[in-house]
Amino acid sequence: MRKLPTMLIGIAGFGITLNTTAQFRCMVMDGGAEAVDEHMAQHASAALRGQDITIPVVMHVIWHTAAENVPDAALVQQLEVLNQDLRRTNPDAVNTPAALLGIAAGSDFQFCFADLDPMGNPTNGITRTYTDTVMFMDTWLGNTHMFHEETGGRDPWDQHHYLNIYVVNRSYFLGTASQPESHGNAHDGVAIDYPEAVGATRTLTHEVGHYLGLDHVFGGTFGLQSCGNDGVDDTPLQTYHYDCPTYPFFSCGNTTIGDLTMNYMDYSYRGCKNMFTQGQVDRMNAHFMQYRASFLGVTGCSFVGTEELATTADGPMLVPNPANGTMQVWFPSRPSAATIRLLDAAGRLSLSQGVANMQAGATIDISPLHAGVYLVQVLDDGIVIGQERLVVH
Repeated sequence: MRKLPTMLIGIAGFGITLNTTAQFRCMVMDGGAEAVDEHMAQHASAALRGQDITIPVVMHVIWHTAAENVPDAALVQQLEVLNQDLRRTNPDAVNTPAALLGIAAGSDFQFCFADLDPMGNPTNGITRTYTDTVMFMDTWLGNTHMFHEETGGRDPWDQHHYLNIYVVNRSYFLGTASQPESHGNAHDGVAIDYPEAVGATRTLTHEVGHYLGLDHVFGGTFGLQSCGNDGVDDTPLQTYHYDCPTYPFFSCGNTTIGDLTMNYMDYSYRGCKNMFTQGQVDRMNAHFMQYRASFLGVTGCSFVGTEELATTADGPMLVPNPANGTMQVWFPSRPSAATIRLLDAAGRLSLSQGVANMQAGATIDISPLHAGVYLVQVLDDGIVIGQERLVVH
């Protein structure tokens, strides 16, 4: 891991000289995640609890030397570690201090290598691209060259349907990630330094935490007493850590549960990290429901919805949306009969109803549905001809 040299940077309009030999681990490409109301976060978690949320992954290995061409086996291990960490099935979960077991939590997110590319062709979910770029040079504004073929990288797959993870040779940062508010934009995804793709480094877990809406547990600021706010109720005010002090360690006036040095969103080294909190899981769920709902309907990694099933202006119309009790649905360009199908966040069938004439439309009773985000699909003879997202409140 590399050292960050002395730099002059501007933060919030002030010139700040940063003179450090600390390992600089991470950068969030588009700033901190937007605030999430605690009640909304808990409501989202309740709606998703017990429902697997599957996110297809494509890993783009951009290499110049043989060492940078990380083998498949190492990438498979990275995804295994990521899934264990997000679901709290990681073997080192036993190292979580007893005082924190009441807030330690796993999520229902699961990640798998995509088995279809955006054109519907079989894939193992790993691409490999030789580049003339010796090193992707990081700056305080980030580096997005790896996201573009013309600048030595590789164009991403549709970010509405894949988590794009780039494995590259970086100059300073061990990893960078976009926040949920950037869902689907040109640089939405995660990029890690290639040595971090070998072994249980926890760098990918940390960056995917950002991708799902988490800030650093110390709040995203720097200094010996950063004491920032990460927007999560069950994490204390604390500074950041590069080491792994014996628990409990207190900073920033925290006298309650101690600093969460074992949290994946701190800077502490890999052997220290072993947990997310329930508040962080709630926050990830809320951001997913609000920004990354295009992953809904995924079943395994053979998911419905690449090119032909993208939401379009010619798709079904839902009124009202959000809805509660009933909704009207019609498809102006489809005068024929069809079947309406609603899928929940795990891709499970929640409701199915026949409609005699889609152009005329129909009223659908959605009162039995729990609050959450659903995928409304229109089928003609069993073939999905259009879809739209519906929020039930």
